[in-house]
Amino acid sequence: PTNSMWPTYNGMTAEVRAADEPVPSLTMRLLEKVQWTWTHVIPAEATGEIGIPIVMNRYGNNQVEYGLSSRQRIIDDGIFGTGIWKGPADKHQILVGNTMQSVVMPADFGFETVLLKTFFPEEAKLKLPRQDQDRWREVFAKAARDGRIKNGPFGPVLMTGKQATAGQTLLNFDILTGDMLFVDRMSYHFVDPSRGDTFVFRTNNIPGLNDQYGQPSQNYYVKRLAGVPGQKLRVGEKGELFVDGKVVTSPEPMVLNSQRAMDKGYYGYLPEAGGDRYAIPLQQEYVVTAGHYFAMGDNSANSFDSRGWGEVPAQDVVGKPLFILHPFTSHWGPAK
Repeated sequence: PTNSMWPTYNGMTAEVRAADEPVPSLTMRLLEKVQWTWTHVIPAEATGEIGIPIVMNRYGNNQVEYGLSSRQRIIDDGIFGTGIWKGPADKHQILVGNTMQSVVMPADFGFETVLLKTFFPEEAKLKLPRQDQDRWREVFAKAARDGRIKNGPFGPVLMTGKQATAGQTLLNFDILTGDMLFVDRMSYHFVDPSRGDTFVFRTNNIPGLNDQYGQPSQNYYVKRLAGVPGQKLRVGEKGELFVDGKVVTSPEPMVLNSQRAMDKGYYGYLPEAGGDRYAIPLQQEYVVTAGHYFAMGDNSANSFDSRGWGEVPAQDVVGKPLFILHPFTSHWGPAK
């Protein structure tokens, strides 16, 4: 799974250390690899203040909106740079002094969270409904007040106020690669999926997930089944999910989300998830179409789901997660 189902299931997550914290020993790093944990210690290529490239959008009412620069999708160099088993990766950039340094990370990894926790640790701790989206807004607002958003030869940059020295550690973190799920592919041949189930489905018949050339997605997704045909869905102003006019009372993750139990990692539901022509925002009540299911991620602020790309055709449901096989952490055991 991706982090759209966090904290129920883990996708790729990061454990961030300060640049001057000790790196795990070789023995510990070998043990961590059994748990699919990979240590990244990235040295600075230059000396100077650290900046993060951003984009600025100006509006007619003199308002300015800031955002992080987009990652660039590339093909990596394969296992240990051998050219074997190449795959997609994302290239990010950090300004160090007058040098723009590239950092290559696994595709779809939340590198922005690493930057937030490393350079803005206080904002990273804030419990806000849209999580990192809202935390970055706090960072940008404070930086704008303090005059730390600069324009230069590389475009607008958010200056962190932190210094780096060439050859010394710039970033120090681990990537935990997420949960491996065992999926029951048989039960749904005999019984229909129920609201509240986590379910796995194909995406090739969901037009809202087609690529820029109109080609169907070939991915499998895991989400929470929020509504079955005929049910009426709506998200309330306090992040509650209403089904047929009543706030959900099961299963536990949906209840916790509706209660905005942020101390347990559930930040509440959001009515929209982006998207365009296929989007189904839930500010207003929506009736699930016959022969389809409405899918939502437990991590509502970081889930692109039926709110953004439409419903799941019933014939594309594959099965239900039964067990988290790996890693051997607190998540190991029966799937929620």
